Amino acid sequence: MYAPDLAKQKEKLIQLPDNLLLRQCKQEQFNATGKGGQKKNKTATAVRLHIGELLVTYSKSRSLGENTKGALRKMRLALALTWGDITQGEPSFNLPLLLQYVHHEKLRINQSNPAYPLWLSHVTNALVYCQGNTDSLIKLLQITKSQWYKFIQTTYLMKAVQQEIQSHYLEKQDKANQLED
Repeated sequence: MYAPDLAKQKEKLIQLPDNLLLRQCKQEQFNATGKGGQKKNKTATAVRLHIGELLVTYSKSRSLGENTKGALRKMRLALALTWGDITQGEPSFNLPLLLQYVHHEKLRINQSNPAYPLWLSHVTNALVYCQGNTDSLIKLLQITKSQWYKFIQTTYLMKAVQQEIQSHYLEKQDKANQLED
């Protein structure tokens, strides 16, 4: 999601402990719908969190605590996928951190790893640095194309973010070309 204001502070927010991240969010509780019995439908255990333009909800459990933890996990992933334009050509990703989870051209990280949201944030920033060019990103990460496509298939919204970044930079390039003509 293109959110330049959030993109500048996303890594700080991702690394905050749950209680501090929760303080940064506007939190709402509401009655969940669906399966789970009468208790789920009568008590406000579902959680909705807002930070800036980001909104996540979580209501899989009948427990407010579990739903809050799930919403915080989703918020960290949503923050990781936010992006903004690179200012002054400076890369805003940590290459050693990215390569820490690459072994023999294969990615060795999954969503259960606590470092995953921060790693995903750096992947998103690297994709912005490469202006959405998949081939450049694959070279940068030192992985195969099949590994990248496998990663995109298993990562919620990553393909949409990649397409959004690509179209953003194509539009910028078209505008620059029109100005030259």
